Amino acid sequence: MARLFSFLLTLVLAVTLAHGYTKVLQITCPEGCSTCACAGCKNLTFALGKCVAAGNTGEANATQVGASPFNGYYVMPTCDSGGKHFIETVYLNSKCAGDPITKSTINTEACVRTAGGQACEYLCK
Repeated sequence: MARLFSFLLTLVLAVTLAHGYTKVLQITCPEGCSTCACAGCKNLTFALGKCVAAGNTGEANATQVGASPFNGYYVMPTCDSGGKHFIETVYLNSKCAGDPITKSTINTEACVRTAGGQACEYLCK
């Protein structure tokens, strides 16, 4: 099972890199912002295909993804081949192994509201 997961992860990375996308830019804005272009928005960049802890760090080279802190949750960020969708797959372990607990597909270049009430936009780069 571990070998299959490793193969699938390698395949996802190969497809992602073949299309030129290596990271996702997350623009996180304070509550009350509806355009993702307000004062106080923060830009965070995450490597695609790398398992990271969920939560907002506010750091330039963040190691966490998502707008609200979720202790114990880990995310495997990916983008589709056209860069039109950011895919956020959430796991309960730091290796992002096994069955995910949730998988969300988010349109890029769209300002969306998170469960924590913040406005976020995701851009595949």
